[in-house]
Amino acid sequence: MARAPTLGEHVHEARWKVQAGLEGSLLDIRVQVDMANSDRPGVRVTSGKEVLYAVQPGDYANDDMLEDIVFQWPFRREVQDIKKDGVYEVSLFGGKGGRQWFPAKIMSQRPDGLLEVVARMPNSTGDEQEVNLPAVRADDLREMEKQRPLSLELDCLVLEVPRAHPRGAKLRVDGAGPATHQLAWKSLPPAVAFQVSKDRKHVTANVGHSELSHYVSGQVRGGGGHAHARNERSWTIHVGTTQHTITLTRKSLNSKILALSIDGSPFVEASALDLDCIDGAWNCNFKLRGERVLNFEVFETSRQGQPLDSKNHVLEKTKYEHLCAVRLACNRDLCAAELTVNGVPHRRLPPVRRQHAEKNLDMQHEALQIQYGITAPHYINQDLPSLLQVGLESVTRALQDAPTKIQTSYESAAAAFADLDAASKIQAGYESVAAAFTEAPAKLQAGYDTAATNFTTGQEKDSQGNTLTAV
Repeated sequence: MARAPTLGEHVHEARWKVQAGLEGSLLDIRVQVDMANSDRPGVRVTSGKEVLYAVQPGDYANDDMLEDIVFQWPFRREVQDIKKDGVYEVSLFGGKGGRQWFPAKIMSQRPDGLLEVVARMPNSTGDEQEVNLPAVRADDLREMEKQRPLSLELDCLVLEVPRAHPRGAKLRVDGAGPATHQLAWKSLPPAVAFQVSKDRKHVTANVGHSELSHYVSGQVRGGGGHAHARNERSWTIHVGTTQHTITLTRKSLNSKILALSIDGSPFVEASALDLDCIDGAWNCNFKLRGERVLNFEVFETSRQGQPLDSKNHVLEKTKYEHLCAVRLACNRDLCAAELTVNGVPHRRLPPVRRQHAEKNLDMQHEALQIQYGITAPHYINQDLPSLLQVGLESVTRALQDAPTKIQTSYESAAAAFADLDAASKIQAGYESVAAAFTEAPAKLQAGYDTAATNFTTGQEKDSQGNTLTAV
């Protein structure tokens, strides 16, 4: 636990900045212990600007510290194997009635505990199709192999301040041990932008081939590792195209407290005891987590697959994590500290290759698929009416205007004829034509509905059982 001199020589402070769960807010938890009265120390617990508990030194008139101080923050754990095929099944209403299990892929987890899922199930013709389900309960999902239900019950982040020794405050994850064993740093690699041609045969990007290859691989490579002094050691690693500098420092030669920073931002400042190290060495384990993003600018398509002139963006995200550990043996200079990534010492990581100037990627879509395994997605404009609907509406508008135009022509012709009998015949003819035009939109609508059904179904069979494709 770090002492906080700015609060007074007798005040000690422990501070945790944590984000619990997938979409949880950042918590800034502090425990300040005022040892001005060693028999009855003052204790102040805050979360952000909110004071959760406060008692002044020697102020125990109400026996506030007869029990340990405990606070809890509930959160949901992050679901595993997101965007992986062959892991989960979802329970849905099938064509045979009742609920059935279908293969499913979890695409994302929502803050309310629901999941976005893509299920594979047969359509009306028996062919397999993918169905997007934006809000599925965890109870309706299970592991495909073990058929074990998916559990996303609420967990808790727990702060415990012992009555007998408040300076020994600990933050833990209920059921998973100390919070210091769950540390993670968020890596933010830039997105790679693609532009796809209207015919989907050509692709360009804002990076070259070498950079794209490193970005997609996500390989961890080593950079420089050096000690500035006895009290500082730093390492550089490259994850894909993103560089991180990890620095370990000791504020004074005799201090047991070490500070770990990443890319110049504070990460951990603690002693070996604070980190629950069991062998006396200072050992900090943490996960480097990130998300690779491919940003595709594509031409929209109609529901019938017709390319449009409008464009939109589709993001494809892939999560990754690497286990890092910084270790320093007891009472050693920081030049002896070691960094390992995924169990591999920093000095044995593949070295960073020298980058050569190259043009941005400009290649065929098929070549992109073969070389990098990247396929440009589609963006279907669901709000756009179908081509049949557009044609029907155009004809309907024309037919609705026709009776007025005929009436105008009739009146002009009637004025030219003095013969009342001729005018009556023209009037009768007009009414007959107008009635036909009035019925036309309804007949066209019925024809459109039949055609649209055929297009949706896609196939039908003749009387001999041969398959006919709708054109």
